[in-house]
Amino acid sequence: MNRRDFLVATSVIGGGLALSITPRANGAPNASHELTPWILIGADGIVTVRVPGPESGTGNSTQAALFVAEELQCDWDRVRVEPLSFNRNTREGNLYLKSTGIWSTFAGAGTSDDTRKALMQAGASARERLRVAAASRWKVPVNEIDVRGGKLTHSRSGRTAGFGEVATL
Repeated sequence: MNRRDFLVATSVIGGGLALSITPRANGAPNASHELTPWILIGADGIVTVRVPGPESGTGNSTQAALFVAEELQCDWDRVRVEPLSFNRNTREGNLYLKSTGIWSTFAGAGTSDDTRKALMQAGASARERLRVAAASRWKVPVNEIDVRGGKLTHSRSGRTAGFGEVATL
């Protein structure tokens, strides 16, 4: 293989790997809603938590997801984790740092106290945004909306909705 053939072959392979393919159902984009840069909720109710540190067998990803899930009051069986995107962080001017004030754990393993607080705040903020959305939809006071196990409930009217149903409105 000469130099030219090598460059052509690696460009084709590298270019193919660089393409982003978005899953579609029945030709429509996959419905999901990003509540914060850290939390994405799909129409199916799956909560995806973007974690800041690498998973090196020490449980960092699980611990970060637990911080969010505890405050969000979601069903743990419906929680997924994915690493945050350094590319996106750079493109959007330190998005994760701006949204939480944490950066130190990006460079190493572990979850610091600052990271714990920031992720718990992200979970609590997402929970309150879901409560507001449900209250607005049902035209009831926000303080009457209860959250537990990935469901929003208005006891007085008997209405219930899953996170995915409310998040993608």
